[in-house]
Amino acid sequence: GGNGIDFGTDTDMGWGPMGASTSTRGISAGGGYPSANTTIKSFFFSSTGVREDFGNLPTGIDHRGMGDKGPNSPTRGLFCGGYSVKRMESKQLHSDGDTVLFGDLVNSTRGVCSSSDHTRGIIFPGWNGSAYITPVDYVTIASFGNSVNFGDMNLTGYGGSGGNMTRALYFRSTSIEYVQIQSQGNAIDFGDCMNTGLTALGLQDSHGGLGGF
Repeated sequence: GGNGIDFGTDTDMGWGPMGASTSTRGISAGGGYPSANTTIKSFFFSSTGVREDFGNLPTGIDHRGMGDKGPNSPTRGLFCGGYSVKRMESKQLHSDGDTVLFGDLVNSTRGVCSSSDHTRGIIFPGWNGSAYITPVDYVTIASFGNSVNFGDMNLTGYGGSGGNMTRALYFRSTSIEYVQIQSQGNAIDFGDCMNTGLTALGLQDSHGGLGGF
């Protein structure tokens, strides 16, 4: 336990950048308001306040409101979602450079969040431009291609995600649901949050980007 301390200031990303990470490095991509931002920034967890340019997302796509974090393995991060965006972008997490096209989501959506193990990423949806949607997608992170329907959530809205190497959690307001990452099916009730919030952000102590955990 304990209070947070100041780590640094992000003056570039605006609303809704999407994150990915390795065991040593955090990456933030896209977002922006009132105009979309294509910048990718990198920082090391061991060095407060120091960020560096790490590449760019493609231009001509509205990267605002992408979501809190994308699927990632120990070597690759995926960035997806935005205003009427189905496109998923791939980024090598250990090297500077621009993203390349990975594939498309089943539905265009913004405010997505995800959880991953070393091989599979689970993508929870948000708003498709006219309604909150419930279909959950998954991708095999090592294989370029479109996402595949995994199942459906019971919850709708902008939420947050967390998990470990076997289970992905999605939380919205006071409710939490989960899925088993290496299976397919609808989300199941997990329990309740102690506090409410519109757009929660989740962290996890093990995921595709954390070494052998």
